[in-house]
Amino acid sequence: MTEHEVIDNFLSDDEFYQLEKMFTSKVFPWFYEPAVSAESKVDKNNIYMYHLIYQDWCPNSPQFNLLLPLLTRLGAKAISRIKANFYPGTPTQFEHGMHRDYKFPHKGGLFSINTNNGYTKLEDGTKIKSVANRMLLFDPSKPHTSATCTDANARINININYF
Repeated sequence: MTEHEVIDNFLSDDEFYQLEKMFTSKVFPWFYEPAVSAESKVDKNNIYMYHLIYQDWCPNSPQFNLLLPLLTRLGAKAISRIKANFYPGTPTQFEHGMHRDYKFPHKGGLFSINTNNGYTKLEDGTKIKSVANRMLLFDPSKPHTSATCTDANARINININYF
C-alpha cells in the first residue's frame, strides 16, 4: 500500500445509509473519553465520545454485523479493533495531537460518516478532509492526528485496525 489512499463513495448508497442512520441516531450509545489518545493532554477541546465495536479479537457491540459491508470491501483478514468516534464540534478548530493506534505496522481504515471541515492529518502534514462515505487507508502505527470541526455539531467516523 502507498503511504495512504482515499476512496470516495466507498459503500453503496444503501449500505452507507444504514451506517449513517445508526451512528446519527438519538439512541446510539456513545461513551465519554476525556482525552483523544494516551499522548493527548486533557483539555475541553480534546474530549470525544466513542463506541467500541470490536476489540481483543471479538465483537464488543451488537452493531458489529452492520459493519460487515465495510470489512468485506476492505478485504480484512483479521481485525484488532473497530471504534466509532464522535468528536463534538468546537468554536475554533482543534488538533488533538499526534499519536499511533498501535506500535506495530498494520492496516487502518478511517471511514467518515458525515461531511464537515474536520480532518485527519498524517505524519507528513497531509490533511484528509472528512467527507461522508469516504475511506482513508493508511498505516495507523505511524503518527497521525484528528481535528475537530467548526461547521457541524460533530465529526463522526469509524476507525478500523486490521490485517
